[in-house]
Amino acid sequence: MLSACSLLGGSEEQGELPLADYVAAESQDLADGGTLTLGAEYLPANFNPLHTDGSNSDAPRILAPTMGSAVRVLADGSWEVDKDYAKSVSIVDRKPLVIEVELEPKAVWEGGTPIRSKDMVAFVKAMKDSRFSGDAHPAMSDIDSVDVTSDLKYQVKFKRVNADWPAVIYPALPAAITTSQDTFNSGFQTQAIPSNGPFKVALISTETNTIRLERNPRWWGTKPPLSEIVWRFAEPDVLAQAFELGELDMAPLRHLDKKSLPSGAEVRVAASSYWSQITLNGGRGPLEDAKVRQAVALAVDRKAFAEDQKVELGRAGPPLDTVVTMPGQVGHHAVGTKRDLEAARNLLDQAGWKDADGKAVKDKKQLELVLPIPEKQEPAKRRAELITKQLAEIGITVKTEVVAADTFYEKRVIPLDFDLVTFTRRGSAFNVSQSRLWFTPRDSPQNFTGKESKETAKAFSAVLTQLDPDKRSEASETLETIVANQASVIPLVVIPAAWVVRDGVVNFGPTQFEQLDWTKVAWHKDSQEK
Repeated sequence: MLSACSLLGGSEEQGELPLADYVAAESQDLADGGTLTLGAEYLPANFNPLHTDGSNSDAPRILAPTMGSAVRVLADGSWEVDKDYAKSVSIVDRKPLVIEVELEPKAVWEGGTPIRSKDMVAFVKAMKDSRFSGDAHPAMSDIDSVDVTSDLKYQVKFKRVNADWPAVIYPALPAAITTSQDTFNSGFQTQAIPSNGPFKVALISTETNTIRLERNPRWWGTKPPLSEIVWRFAEPDVLAQAFELGELDMAPLRHLDKKSLPSGAEVRVAASSYWSQITLNGGRGPLEDAKVRQAVALAVDRKAFAEDQKVELGRAGPPLDTVVTMPGQVGHHAVGTKRDLEAARNLLDQAGWKDADGKAVKDKKQLELVLPIPEKQEPAKRRAELITKQLAEIGITVKTEVVAADTFYEKRVIPLDFDLVTFTRRGSAFNVSQSRLWFTPRDSPQNFTGKESKETAKAFSAVLTQLDPDKRSEASETLETIVANQASVIPLVVIPAAWVVRDGVVNFGPTQFEQLDWTKVAWHKDSQEK
C-alpha cells in the first residue's frame, strides 16, 4: 500500500507546512536492493557527531543510518522506546530522578563488541570531561551517576529533575572511544565512528567528495531494503544539474519552482527544525530599557517575513512567536503576539523617546540601532531589509553593517558588539535545557541577549522540573509569555526544508523532528529507477 505522508501541524491554508513529507509504503511494497544517491553541500571535516566540529556539520544527518538509540523521536517531537536498542526505559524514582534502561542483548557495535552498561558509564564520564571536545546535550550536566545493575541494565541518576532526560540515557559511542580523549578528539577526521545501526560507512573519499554506506552485516534488526546509500557533495547548482542528469536521487532545493522540475521527480517540503529570529542586546544602549525592546517586538511583522521567505524559497513556514517549542510539536502553545504599531509607539513614548517628524528622539538624539550581517548571505540580508523597514515605521533607524562571514560570530555576536542581530536557531524534541542557555545565565556562551532575568530563569526551571506532560505544557505556556515580555529574542518564522526526490523513493523525505527509519527507506518495488 502506497500513501503520501503529510503530517500537518496546522492548516496549509494558513501557510503551515507538514512536519514530515514522504511517500509511505509497507514492507511488501519495498524493493530488495538498490542504491540511493543523495546530494549535500558540505563534506564534514569531522565524522564524530558528538565532537564540537562534527555536531555543527552535516555529520549527524549523513551518519543517521549508522546510528541508533533507546529513544526514537516521532513527528510531533514525542518519543517511543526503540526496541532494537532497549527492552525498556522507565522512570523508577522521581526524587531524585532515576531512569532505568534495559539494553537489547543482541545489540552490538560495528566491530562485533556487544553494547553494554559499561559503554554508558564511559560515555557520560567523557561527555562531562572538559578534555574531551564533546558537544553533549545540556541535560548531560545534570547526570549525577550511572549505576550498573548488570551488563544489560543500568540506572541513570540525576542531580535534579530534568524533563529532557530522554536525550541523555543511551551511549552514542563505545567505551573504546570514550575512554581515550585522543581517539575521541582526533580519530575521526577521515573515518566515521563505529556503527550501531542498519548501515555502516564503507568509504569516505575527499578526492571525489563521496561517502558510501553499505548494509551492516552485524545488524540484528530488520534487514534494510537498500543495498547502499551514497552521498555526493558539491555546490547547489552542481547538485541540481547532477539531479537533472539522473546522477542523484535527492538534492536540496534553494528555490521551489515545480515548472522547472525534470521528469520523474517530485518536490517534498516540510517544516525544518530551524527558525529565524532577532536577538536584542539588552546590555547596552537604548535596548537596556525593556519598553524599547517590547516596542521593537510589537513593530515586527512576522507575516511579512513569511511572505518574503515564500518569495525566496517558494514556500513559507509558519510565523513563530515561541522559542522552546515549534508549531505542531507536542506541548506547543502560540503566545498570540500580534503587530501593534500604536502600542509600540506608546511604549517608546513612555521610555522617553518622543516622535519628531517620524523619528524617535530623546535628548535631541535619534534612536539608532546597529545591525551587523554576514556578507554574501542573502537570507540574512533580506531579513535585515525587512527589520529596517518595519522599525522605521515607529521611528527607529537601523544601521546595517556588512561584516566578514567567517568572523561574524567571533567578532560581533559573541562579544555582543551589536544592538540587533539576526540568525537562525534550531529546535529539537528535547529543547528546554538548550533554549534556557539562550537566556540564562548571563555568561552562558549561547546567551547573546546581554542580560539575564530571575523571572525567566525561574520559568525555565518550572518547565524542566515538571515530568507530567500536561503540567509541563502549562508551565511552558507561562514560560513563553515571560520570554515574549522580556523581548530579548524575537522569533520570526519556521524555515522550510525542500528536497527534490526521484519518483519511486519511499519512506524518505524532509522531516522536522521525526527520525527516518532506515530499515524502511527504499525504492518501491515497481520503480524503474533503482
